[in-house]
Amino acid sequence: SCELRNLIGYKIDKIFEPTKKSVNIVLVAVTVLVFFVMQFWEKSITEGTFYGHTTAFLLKHGALYGPSVRQGEWYRLVTHMFLHGDIWHLGNNMLILFCLGNALEHYVGKISYIAIYFFSGILAGLGSVVYNTSSTVSVGASGAVFGVVGAMAWLVLLHRGRLEGFTGPRMLIFVLLSVYAGFVDQGVDNAAHVAGLISGFLLAVLFCRKQQAVSDETEDFL
Repeated sequence: SCELRNLIGYKIDKIFEPTKKSVNIVLVAVTVLVFFVMQFWEKSITEGTFYGHTTAFLLKHGALYGPSVRQGEWYRLVTHMFLHGDIWHLGNNMLILFCLGNALEHYVGKISYIAIYFFSGILAGLGSVVYNTSSTVSVGASGAVFGVVGAMAWLVLLHRGRLEGFTGPRMLIFVLLSVYAGFVDQGVDNAAHVAGLISGFLLAVLFCRKQQAVSDETEDFL
């Protein structure tokens, strides 16, 4: 959306410029594909609506659920990132991921980007399991997406508050609005959002150094 583009302040031509062998584009495409495959699958079984999944269906097919994780179904810490409750949930996450993910991958390289994305999502899931009650069923890439936001925030700080079109104040406003929206909207897993944001920031501290150049090995990956 225009508001998102103006808020993050990043150059439009660089946000939407196709990146050769982009990991982020693959992640977005796979996540969207999973949603529609699961949607048609569920509809064929339950005659449900086209716009979303039932909680029972999501739980059966990899949603994050504390008691199941504690009983050894650790795969849910990964699978829940590729499931979404409805098409609006999917669209919101993928829009932010498309914009910020492309930028982050450009600055840190493919391997570091994959590590930040998946570790943030997994740690966000763990945060949700630890914090939430046993009845909470959670899905979505939000934790990983917040990890991307946290990583970009670190890069901006690392470059003295400005990284091309990204600035400290703009990133702070974006983070605050995103977290606030989660707290005022019922049904949002805020524990996962906050855990993902902190995880992405700390992972970026670990992986990223000032003026880090993308290595040839990273450029050839995928």
